Order: sequence, then C-alpha cells, then structure tokens
Amino acid sequence: MHKEIKTKEITIDIKKLKEINSDVVGWIRIPKTHINYAIVKGKDNSYYLNHDIYKNYNINGSIFMNSSNQSDFHDFNTILFGHYTYRSDMFSDLLKIYQNKIKLTKKDTIYIYTETKKYEYVPYSIYVTDPYDSKPLNRNKRFFNKTERDFNIDLSKQNITNTLTLSTCYNNDSKRIIFHSYLKQES
Repeated sequence: MHKEIKTKEITIDIKKLKEINSDVVGWIRIPKTHINYAIVKGKDNSYYLNHDIYKNYNINGSIFMNSSNQSDFHDFNTILFGHYTYRSDMFSDLLKIYQNKIKLTKKDTIYIYTETKKYEYVPYSIYVTDPYDSKPLNRNKRFFNKTERDFNIDLSKQNITNTLTLSTCYNNDSKRIIFHSYLKQES
C-alpha cells in the first residue's frame, strides 16, 4: 500500500506520479506562493529545463533536482532548479520573496513530499548571485552567512543537518536567485 499525503489544496500521490514518470522524486509546496509542483530528477541538469513531467517539450520545463543529488533529500544541500516565468508559475515567486512582496518568516514552512516522508524546511537566506557562482550549488557545503533579507533566525543556535536550495534565473539569466532553507528537526 502506498501513502497519500494530504495538503490543504490537493492530495499528492507520489506513486501515481511515478507511474506517469519514473523520474518523479517528490513534490514541493510553499504556502503563500504559487510553488506547488512535482519534482523530477533527470540524468543531467539539462533535459528538464525544457520538458514537463510527461516528458513533453515545454519551454517552461519542470522543477527538477540537481542530477548529482540523492533522490531521498539526504544530501547536506539538496538543490532544486526551476525557471522564472512572467506568468507567476514555476519558481517565479522566488523574485517576490527576494523583493519581500511575499513575506516569508521563520514561522513559514517549505514542504517537500516524497513517497514515504514529508520534510519541512525553514527559510533562512535569499540573495542574488552571478550565474556562474557554483558555491551555492555544492551539495556538501553550508551557506549560513549570506542573505539579503533578514528572516530573524539565529543560525548559530540551529543544528542544521540538511539544507534545501532553490535556484532560478533573475534579470534575463544574467543573475540567479538563490533561496536556502534548513530542515526542521523532528521533535
């Protein structure tokens, strides 16, 4: 028997999504935003730039995991990519978070659903960087001190063992928005 994960908006059945596309590794949902999508992981980081979860050509692509990450979200830094579009879909709302038009705080949660587990992440850092800056995309590196928005979190008091990084283009691909959150510790 597979597990269905219920959210306020939808029921997410990862097993059924995997029947559509075996590359599906989970689902991301960020309340207060339009970010509510399946996550796929390809053999490289280019296929899902312009293919949807049905593997059809789509200029908007999919939300996809870095191909070097573990599919179970157990790397220290799991990286998800998504396009910025002018229709407020995919990862476009990261710009609104960066501009503080969507106000996320340490009380907000980023949800990742997999076939067996729900992960909850706390936002702590967002900034713009050069598109060739690979430091935020290193799956084994920590990013505690860089942010251009204050999330009112004392990171020195957090036992951070897992980071989720979202990345999208900004300003016609001349820059990237990087958004970090850390995994809430289970009580």
